[in-house]
Amino acid sequence: MKTTLEIPDALFRRAKSVAAEQGIPLRELVSEALAEKLQVRANQDKPWMNGFGKLRSLHKETAEINRIIEEEFGQVEPEDWHRLTSRSAYSRTADTRLAHRPATGETRHTR
Repeated sequence: MKTTLEIPDALFRRAKSVAAEQGIPLRELVSEALAEKLQVRANQDKPWMNGFGKLRSLHKETAEINRIIEEEFGQVEPEDWHRLTSRSAYSRTADTRLAHRPATGETRHTR
């Protein structure tokens, strides 16, 4: 899109000089500078975005840590398993021995 901008003479000369040094047209330098400025402003509104993606290089380490966590927490230790199964068996036994009388709400033992 074409547009007309009014910028100070000194800024124009500096921009033209920098564009020439980089071997790019002035319009490209202005477009890049404007895009960069807008990106910086967007990040200031969301400061947490400044660090986004900075740990991308640790992808392999993250995958390894996740694998180890899955292995370790996916297993139940024998003593924990025994505790869980004995607790469940006790609960089922207790549930069959206790009965409620709907009218009085009393609990009685049955055998």
